[in-house]
Amino acid sequence: MTAFLVEPADRPATSRLAVPGDKSIGHRALLLAALCDGELEVSGLSGGQDNARTRAAMEAMGARVDDLGPGRV
Repeated sequence: MTAFLVEPADRPATSRLAVPGDKSIGHRALLLAALCDGELEVSGLSGGQDNARTRAAMEAMGARVDDLGPGRV
């Protein structure tokens, strides 16, 4: 197993990442977005109950999630 040491950056990271959508990636994207400061857009979410329940759990813990259109928050 390889160990990694992660240290805070000197400046905020800004980038765009595009990967094919599926429900497993959707869950992870919602969870990672909740850890970020500022605004983050997630698109390509499935319309299924799995991601909807992950979203509801994130909102129940205080994250604000706005609808931006089908599969986008």
